[in-house]
Amino acid sequence: MIRGVGVDAVPIARMRRALERSPRLAARVFTEHEIETASSRGSRVASLAARFAAKEACRKAVGRTLPWRAVEVFSEDRVPTLRVTGHDDLTFHVSLSHTDDVAVAVVIAEA
Repeated sequence: MIRGVGVDAVPIARMRRALERSPRLAARVFTEHEIETASSRGSRVASLAARFAAKEACRKAVGRTLPWRAVEVFSEDRVPTLRVTGHDDLTFHVSLSHTDDVAVAVVIAEA
């Protein structure tokens, strides 16, 4: 049974400015694995923006605020998956995408 759906969009230029303005932002919001994965991609900033969108979409899907690093986007065979601390009772489905300008994520929480 679907418990919640969340969607979020992040302007990539806004993420770039935020990371430039606050160098420690990435370490506060993203796990080491997420930062390493983003750094290995064609566009580090677009990858981080998509992961940020996934964290926000996950918060919306569960209906409450979660610590940033409690939601982790990881990839299995380049397919994004979520690990969400404290929500072992739910299965999460995530889809990420981005253009040159915007990163989007959709999360479905299923019981």
